[in-house]
Amino acid sequence: MKLSLLPLLAIASLALGGCDKDNCNGGTDGDVSIVTFAVHNGDTLRNYAAHPDTAFVKFNAISSPGTSPSNFDTYFVGSAGEDHIHLEDLECGNYFIYRTAFDSVANKTYTGSTYVNVPEKAPDAVIYIDVN
Repeated sequence: MKLSLLPLLAIASLALGGCDKDNCNGGTDGDVSIVTFAVHNGDTLRNYAAHPDTAFVKFNAISSPGTSPSNFDTYFVGSAGEDHIHLEDLECGNYFIYRTAFDSVANKTYTGSTYVNVPEKAPDAVIYIDVN
């Protein structure tokens, strides 16, 4: 399976669980975590201390609010040396995630985004985001 199909499979598996729209508005203080990986040209990019990768999150959203950090409700910063970012303590709901990732070989920051539905009582999710 090509790596680029993984984000679609992850999103589809989360969406199949559904979301009770009366109780699932997204936000923090929940018990769900999403782990996001940034993938560029098939390679997962690692976090660097000098260029920490960031995942910006918009609650109760299914489309992009833009690329300005001020358009998002919260953000999560990756730990140096890890190849992912933990988005922790989320509630069920819809989220739009805008992800940055630094490629040390190209000396360039890449970005990408995706929509995720987290159903009630969802297991932790793993999301691969293509960044370009």
